[in-house]
Amino acid sequence: MRKLLLSLGAGAVLMAGLAAPAWADRIPAAELPGEVVQALQKRFRDAIVLEAGREQEGGRLRYEILLRHEGRQHQVDVSPEGNILKVDPRG
Repeated sequence: MRKLLLSLGAGAVLMAGLAAPAWADRIPAAELPGEVVQALQKRFRDAIVLEAGREQEGGRLRYEILLRHEGRQHQVDVSPEGNILKVDPRG
């Protein structure tokens, strides 16, 4: 399942004009920790990762993922341990 999510994310193309989050440290979807990927798969089955980033906030590391699930985009913040911290539907 991890391969499916990541391979789809790697091939995804963002269309011009989409508001993507501004991350200090973008990373390839393939570099997301396994716990983060598992949390995304559990909550957003068959989602496509469009972008991924890593950010320190208040001394804590978190991953920000922009994904497409069931035709809608969501920005999801996930802790390195795989806890979903925030889901922000977009569009």
